[in-house]
Amino acid sequence: MSEIEYFIFLPVKKFIAGTAKTARYLLPLILLFAVTELILIIFFGMVGAGIVFGKASDLLLNIFIALLSILGCWCHQVLLAGRGTGFTRFLCAFAIIMACLMLLCESYTLFTDKLLLAKQMQTPIIVSTILFATTLINIPNMAAAPLRLRILIPLFTFGVSAACVTTVIPPICLIFKIIILCIGIPLLRQLQHIAPLIISMPPAE
Repeated sequence: MSEIEYFIFLPVKKFIAGTAKTARYLLPLILLFAVTELILIIFFGMVGAGIVFGKASDLLLNIFIALLSILGCWCHQVLLAGRGTGFTRFLCAFAIIMACLMLLCESYTLFTDKLLLAKQMQTPIIVSTILFATTLINIPNMAAAPLRLRILIPLFTFGVSAACVTTVIPPICLIFKIIILCIGIPLLRQLQHIAPLIISMPPAE
């Protein structure tokens, strides 16, 4: 059995379905906390409390991105024609490593209120940008997918990347969080149901 076939083992497929479900449930919380931040600041003048909710929204967004890196890697290996390109397979693996580093840094900062790495705030941007670039490069390998998915998937990953970039501008960031909620929930629900049904691998190039 080749190494890549482990991606379609039943426990792995169930894990991917569960990860997609968890990511889908995170999206409403990300938006809820972002909306609460602006309401508290704009309408009640509670800047301190608003900032807390804003940071909670951004933290959940980072966790969501980490889950998305896992889902992206699995989809790349299993759902793309020829398992995508070799370059983007490397990028997906690198994104998971960076996502793990991001969560480690976030955990350290949460408990110590200090940065573990000088530029750790850029890590979510790096991971989300990798995911966006991967989807763009592999659009030709999505030819078997409906046109709707070939449009929505790059839009979704662009929205996630844009939300990371604009976290310092909460009103703009809120717009992108609304976008990724509207696009992401149907996509993640579809992946949650499709993943356990996959029974074969596309041939490698």
